[in-house]
Amino acid sequence: MHAYTETAVADYGDVGLFYAPVGSSVTSLIVPVEPAPDGGAADVAEPALAGDFAAYVVGRGLTDRIEVMRVSTGERKPAYEYSYGGPTSTGTFAVALNSAYVFWVRDGVGLMSRSLADGTIRTLVNGVFECTNMAAATGGVVCCDDNRGVVTWTDQETASVTPIDFGGGLQVDASISSDRRWYIWVDYRDPPGPASDLDNRFGGEIYMRDLQMAVTTRLTTDSPTAPRAKITPATDGTIAVWNEIPAGLDPNPTSATAVYDSATMLVVLDLATRKKCHVDLGIAHTINRFSVHGRHVYGYFGAAGDNKMHLVDLNIDDPGMTWTCQ
Repeated sequence: MHAYTETAVADYGDVGLFYAPVGSSVTSLIVPVEPAPDGGAADVAEPALAGDFAAYVVGRGLTDRIEVMRVSTGERKPAYEYSYGGPTSTGTFAVALNSAYVFWVRDGVGLMSRSLADGTIRTLVNGVFECTNMAAATGGVVCCDDNRGVVTWTDQETASVTPIDFGGGLQVDASISSDRRWYIWVDYRDPPGPASDLDNRFGGEIYMRDLQMAVTTRLTTDSPTAPRAKITPATDGTIAVWNEIPAGLDPNPTSATAVYDSATMLVVLDLATRKKCHVDLGIAHTINRFSVHGRHVYGYFGAAGDNKMHLVDLNIDDPGMTWTCQ
């Protein structure tokens, strides 16, 4: 999944970590993959951005290292490093970054952090910390665990973990706005949603949380009269986008697999006017885990024939886009 701020995006590939200003076609390789000294696999993964800084995992064979880079100067500093081997050998995933801390999850160890001010390393949550979508905002970490279907907030100082407006149904497919104020997800609290589980979905509505004001807003109201499956929402606080199943197909299949395989229609909702428009882009998983930057939507497209995913800047005002609005 790509990383983003209001002004830039970053993503990783076979040769390292790439960085680009929002709206630009110029991409820079800022962290190249380095050969592993032990001959093992080497990569750069799990990027996070905050201001002028990037955090990421450098994998070098039997060693993983969390680094923080000042993008404007290229200065890189290690935040945490460990070697594989022995019964406690585990991997790292879900890196996040704000102005005060870099966070990461070490499998089997828990949620960890390092202070950018004094270098103090802490384990905030011991043991298993399941987080398939983690982001750092002011004061802590917000996490959507798609495996358990719950959104939580972890305070960066007290290490307390609390659910965010859990309504009794699955909470999945979350993302955070580029300014780290708005958190958005698909919620199954509304009938017929509470009967949903990871494999079977019934309806699903888009909910958005103002992390500053601690207020949750329901953005869609199809359930319970005409439930529609929805996936992968994103917002910047002015518009919200997500994918739905296009006309002519069952709008609410019960199989989660069918939902993700069929949701080819991109929906854009203006949060001020509540005007909603859609266009069928014709590709399942067309834009997966996207981010919104004004009138630009960043997400992944699979290019025919190369079996790879490409991070794409989609200008929703492009005259080639044929929208249907209501």
